[in-house]
Amino acid sequence: MPLIVASVSALVIIARRPDAVTNPQFWAEDGATWFAQAYQKGGLHVLTAPYGGYVIAWARLVAWGAQAFPVGRAPLLYNLAGFALQLAPPVYIATRRFDHLIPDWRVRALLIALYLAIPASAEIDVNLTNAQWHAAVMLPLLAFALPPVRLWGRIVEGALFLLLALTGPFCLLMLPLLVWYAWARRWPLWLRVVCGLDMVAVVIQLHAIAQSAGQRRLVFGGQIPLLVRAAAGRTIVSLAVGQRGYAALVSSVRGWPLTLILTSALVVGIVILALAWLHGSLELRVFLVYGVLMLGSAFLVVPVGSSVKNQWGALAMPGLGGRYFFVPMLAVVAALGSLLGARRRAVRRAALIVVAVIVCVGVPLDWVEPHYVDYHFSTQVARCFAEPRGSPCRIPINPPGWSIEFTRQ
Repeated sequence: MPLIVASVSALVIIARRPDAVTNPQFWAEDGATWFAQAYQKGGLHVLTAPYGGYVIAWARLVAWGAQAFPVGRAPLLYNLAGFALQLAPPVYIATRRFDHLIPDWRVRALLIALYLAIPASAEIDVNLTNAQWHAAVMLPLLAFALPPVRLWGRIVEGALFLLLALTGPFCLLMLPLLVWYAWARRWPLWLRVVCGLDMVAVVIQLHAIAQSAGQRRLVFGGQIPLLVRAAAGRTIVSLAVGQRGYAALVSSVRGWPLTLILTSALVVGIVILALAWLHGSLELRVFLVYGVLMLGSAFLVVPVGSSVKNQWGALAMPGLGGRYFFVPMLAVVAALGSLLGARRRAVRRAALIVVAVIVCVGVPLDWVEPHYVDYHFSTQVARCFAEPRGSPCRIPINPPGWSIEFTRQ
């Protein structure tokens, strides 16, 4: 079954963004940071170099390894690395190690399908920079699954957990949740190992944060209506009707009618999470808290590269910072999946209606993702490498306005 799920999932991911493999382009930090620093500085020391205040080991490792291949192939290699991490959660959920947690294959298939086709996800699909958000999903999955039977499997999976825990700051959010989960499960050996590995990652990330003091700062928008609008619009409404549907709503409805719609959507979302909390498993509760913490971090920490002064207002609009709402949307999806098996018929029907709206409206509207601008990377590289060694090189990349700047070696 995992092989079938892997094959179908790969086709779905590529179907939504075919240009990621047919005409690969760098995206943001893919080229401007990971490639440029690996090419310019080289060596293993770049693997632990913090960026934006924390270590992103997966991206650094891929950039370091890609130096062994022709530079013109780098965007494809980076996209494939992002693709691999994006493919990991659905394949992992399809293994027998989740039979105890999601025994109903209909629910499991629905969760996998919505993970692959979730609306408002164009920002994090098939690129290396935002693959860290798929790593964020893998962390709880590695903790929830039945532990590997053999010792070598545990060693490999432990190394994978540590690598993903060092890919972004998510280990900080996971640590108290893992301790809670392990305590509730009476501290089995594997969960003690996972907690220990997460603690190691937390120490490393905190050291990186201390070194990078000032690159990130807490921000308080101070306007609760903006907070409600962002939380409801980007998590609930965008999930139900897609980013395009939410954009159409914002452009056509204004004032108190829009506030009423978004407030109602937020109430619906809270009710869904509350019902799932009451009827769901311990694993679901942990993931729901994880999603809420992830959503809260979006409003308290200034995103890298954000130049807007009113961050809460910017996050309330379609487009900016979509990556911050990916895990919260998945938490709502997981809650809906659990409610489909609720004892009360009314709850099952209500959850089915919401899922139907997502599948029939949100997924189709956001299925086709916009292609990246073609900057003819291979041609730009050939031009740059035709210059003498020591010449400065500047290559434009996506999104428009970004570029790679390095010295020809």
